[in-house]
Amino acid sequence: MAKFSKKIYDTATLKIEDLEILILRKAVRKIYLRIATNDGKIHLIAPRKPSTQFLKSLVMDKLAWIKKHHQEFSKNNIKNINFKNGELIEFFGNKYTLEIVNNQQKLSITTDYNDKIVISITKECDQEDIKKSLHQFYRQELLKVIVPMVHKWQKIMNLKSNFIGIKKMKTKWGSCNYMKARLWFSSELAKKPFEAIEYVVVHELGHLIEPSHNKKFVAVMNRFLPNWQNCKKKLS
Repeated sequence: MAKFSKKIYDTATLKIEDLEILILRKAVRKIYLRIATNDGKIHLIAPRKPSTQFLKSLVMDKLAWIKKHHQEFSKNNIKNINFKNGELIEFFGNKYTLEIVNNQQKLSITTDYNDKIVISITKECDQEDIKKSLHQFYRQELLKVIVPMVHKWQKIMNLKSNFIGIKKMKTKWGSCNYMKARLWFSSELAKKPFEAIEYVVVHELGHLIEPSHNKKFVAVMNRFLPNWQNCKKKLS
């Protein structure tokens, strides 16, 4: 995925209607609009040259898209789950119904892998405890999918990674350390369809061939996953 860890030269906040967009001026050539996967904050990464007025006009052109995806994030974010019986949450691209079981000896989360997630809670645990447990549940379930998927595509692409990890990521679905062949994936992928996860896996493995997002990298994606653009859309 695109990396935005470059030095920040300047920051500003753009307020449009009920939205706040954080403008980050960096040493980049293009303008990027991102909704952070961990907290839903809207980031506009831009070079130093374009005026704030120009950036505002770009945001206005994309306002409908921003609102749609920001609302989707709000519905699916763990922070906004109330943990009530019958509540729906995202799990690998599908809506699962929450079943809350009270007065248990320990906090645990299980699923039937069909349409239900069961959260067993103790008298002492609060919502923060449940949120942490749900994040760990997502992480463990995603590992079960990601690891064999990486191994499958490594064989197809004749590549080998040295590490596969899952963690919270602010604005990226995954990252690849080209020199060390280390792959990281966002725990938020546990909410996405398998086709979208597969796109991210191929994308990050593709960086072991070409670390930049240039024509060579696009050629790698076209070769190994011809429908990658459709798969990428499923991340939205």
